[in-house]
Formats: sequence, structure tokens, C-alpha cells
Amino acid sequence: MDNLEKSELVIAKILETQMQKGIQYGLVDFSAVIADESLEPFVAECFFWLESEGIVRARDTLETDGNFAAISPVLTSYGFSVLGKKMEFSDDVDNVAAAVANVSTGHSAYAKAGNFSGGLLAAFIKSMS
Repeated sequence: MDNLEKSELVIAKILETQMQKGIQYGLVDFSAVIADESLEPFVAECFFWLESEGIVRARDTLETDGNFAAISPVLTSYGFSVLGKKMEFSDDVDNVAAAVANVSTGHSAYAKAGNFSGGLLAAFIKSMS
């Protein structure tokens, strides 16, 4: 798995966790959710990227000994709208939420999907515009 695929997987896991959690108070230990040591270097940076893009927000974050957690992370209204948008992968049309769920569970990887340049990350970015 290359770094683009790792980033895609981490972003999908973060978003999948937030879709399941909904809007509620709590601490989410994303390092435990992802539970793959090879992905640890990507967890905080992927969360911060999603946060800077306005997809998620948190009251605060905690980083200790390679672990990353967020206090009360939630999808923003913009994040919910992005997840509902349609994306096209080769001949298939999916919404962002379905693509995120597929990547998060390991059923699909869009990073090198056929003629689709850039995979889930590129489609996700495109859907934000």
C-alpha cells in the first residue's frame, strides 16, 4: 500500500467513525479505531486536513506517544453535504458516504481506480467545490 492509499484509508476510517457516531460529546481515540501501526503517521495529519477543509471539527485534540484522539469530533454541516454528493468511479456512480464506507471496510480502494485519476481523495476534493 502506497502513501496515497494509506491516506485514503485513514480519511475513510475517520469519516466512517464520525458517520456512525453522529453528533455527541465524547473522546474518540482515532489511533485505536484505525489500529494499524503502519497508518499511525497519517492519523493526526489526515484529521487536521479534514478539519482545515471544514469537513470535521473538534473541541480539542490530544497527541501522545504516537496516539491521536479528538475531544467531541463531529462532521460539520458542510461535511454532511459533501458526504451526500455523487462521485463517479469508472462506470459506477457512488455518493461520497458509500465510497468512504467501502474504503473504510477494505472493500474498495479508489486510489488507483482505472481511469479515475487521483482516486477517492481527488473525488472527495472535487465534491467539496
